[in-house]
Amino acid sequence: MGIKKCAKCGVDKPHEEFSIKRDNRDGLKTECKACDNLRARAAYESKKQKYKEWYKANAERLRADYLDDVDKRREYQRIYRRKRYASNPERIAELSKEYNARHKGRANARTAKRYAAKTQATPIWASPKKIAEIYEESARITRETGAPHHVDHIVPLRSKLVCGLHCEANLRIIPGSENRQKSNSHWPDMP
Repeated sequence: MGIKKCAKCGVDKPHEEFSIKRDNRDGLKTECKACDNLRARAAYESKKQKYKEWYKANAERLRADYLDDVDKRREYQRIYRRKRYASNPERIAELSKEYNARHKGRANARTAKRYAAKTQATPIWASPKKIAEIYEESARITRETGAPHHVDHIVPLRSKLVCGLHCEANLRIIPGSENRQKSNSHWPDMP
C-alpha cells in the first residue's frame, strides 16, 4: 500500500483513493476518486440541458426501442423513420449518399447480394423480354409523372417466411414511397 499525490487537489492519499487506469505506469489515475467525481459531476451539469433536449427530441424513438412487443416496436420505429424522412428528405438522401461513398465496399456487397438473390430467384421459364418491358414502363411513368415509381416484387425475393420469384407474374409498378414502406415485411395473402 503506497501513497500517491493527487494531481488535482495536491493531497497525498493512499492508493485505494485512486481509480484504476492500466495505461499509467503505476496503474492508477492521476486524480483521486473525490476529484474525479467532482470533475465528472461538473461535466454532467454543463451538459445537462443538452441531454434534456436530446431526450425530449428522441423520446418517441426511445420509447419504441424498449417496447416488449416486437410488432409494436417495429411499427413505432417505422413511424419514427417516416417522420424523420418527411421532415428533411434531402438531408437523409445526402447522408445516404455520403455513407455509400465512405463505405463503398459495403454498398457494393449489398448490391451484389441483391443481384445474386434476383438471379437465383429467376426461374428458367421467366420471360426476360416481359420483365424488361415492366421496368421500361416504370421508367416511362416516372418520367411522365415526375414521381418516382418502382418495380415491386409482390411476394418479396427475401423474407423470413417465403421467397418469391423474379418473374413477370410477381412484378408490379407502384409509387416509390409505397414500395419503401412495404419493404419485404408484407404482401397480399400473407399468412
